[in-house]
Amino acid sequence: MKVKHTNERTWIEGVEGFSPGEYASSVHGSQARILQTLGESLSYEDLICYSGFAFRLGIHETFCPSAGHPCCGFRCIDGSNRALPWNTKFYDSFPWSKEKADRSAFEAEVRAAVMASIDRGVPVHYGSEEDGLIIGYGNAGQRWWCVHP
Repeated sequence: MKVKHTNERTWIEGVEGFSPGEYASSVHGSQARILQTLGESLSYEDLICYSGFAFRLGIHETFCPSAGHPCCGFRCIDGSNRALPWNTKFYDSFPWSKEKADRSAFEAEVRAAVMASIDRGVPVHYGSEEDGLIIGYGNAGQRWWCVHP
C-alpha cells in the first residue's frame, strides 16, 4: 500500500474497511485487514483458529451480552496475537486512572506511535467492544482517519 500526504493529512491508500457481517469478530477482522494490507498470507480463518474463537460458543440470552466478544471470558485474542508475524505494542485505554499516570505523556506517546505506524504503511488496530483500523492522521496526530465496521 502507498502512504499519501497532503498539507492536511497522511493516510494509507487502498485500505478497505469491512462490513459488520463480513467477520464474526471485528478484533480478528481488524488483524486480518492489516495482514492483507501488508501482503501477509495469514488469513482471518487462520487467526480465529489460532485464537480458539472459531471453536467458541457465544451464548448471551441470559448471560452477559458481551459473551460473544473475543476478549470476554476466555481471551480469544492471545492466540491470534502470538500468530502475528511481528511484535505488537498494546496501550491501555485509560492509564491515567492508575496511580501516578501522566495522561498528556500517554497521549503524546500513542499519537507518535500511531503516526509512525501510518508513515510506515501499517494500519493501526484499535478497539473495545468493536474494533477497527486507523488508516491515517491529520493535524499532527490530533485527528485520526478510521475505518470501522
